Amino acid sequence: MSTYSRSVSDVPGDSISVAVSVLLEEVSGQDISGQRPLSDSIDPEGLDALFDPPGGEPLGVVVTFTHDGYRIRVEDGERIEISEID
Repeated sequence: MSTYSRSVSDVPGDSISVAVSVLLEEVSGQDISGQRPLSDSIDPEGLDALFDPPGGEPLGVVVTFTHDGYRIRVEDGERIEISEID
């Protein structure tokens, strides 16, 4: 199983959910429009809210979920890891 990891600051987009979608596109080789919507697996607005709390202070949150054959881990809104599920 291979794992792809990137810093959120290195990914284009203005939110965690957009960054996850962009990285999924890179990892899978599928255009975002050809992927299942992220909302099929997780609430994108809720995911974004976890990592953009009032006051702007990180909460030390780690979220892991699966989507379209991948395990996605977002750590404190700073790092995203995507692993293929065998």
